[in-house]
Amino acid sequence: MKRFWIVLAVLALVAVPLAAQEHAKEKKASSELVISMAVKIGGNQLEPGRYRLACDRTEVSITRLEDGKKITLPCKGKEMERKAEATELYTDLDKDGVRVVEKLLIRGSNVEHTF
Repeated sequence: MKRFWIVLAVLALVAVPLAAQEHAKEKKASSELVISMAVKIGGNQLEPGRYRLACDRTEVSITRLEDGKKITLPCKGKEMERKAEATELYTDLDKDGVRVVEKLLIRGSNVEHTF
């Protein structure tokens, strides 16, 4: 019986790092999005235009395609069961009437990004 527990402990020590490596190997998700009105995201103002959104599991980068201006925000939010099938931007108005991004889904990412 003691041998069973030793083997089980060794298997657990091997399996945990392997599972962590698989999560870290998940490919970077990116997509493009057209924003038709000015919005704030993570304290930054995004003017209307075309943007490339990318997430590498640690950071979300937002690059305006017209001029190359880039902002980087921490990748935070809950993990979803499935990857997003489309890029979606959810906004709301703050107390001053400014449109603020609350949630961002990037096609191919399984993280519901919150700001």
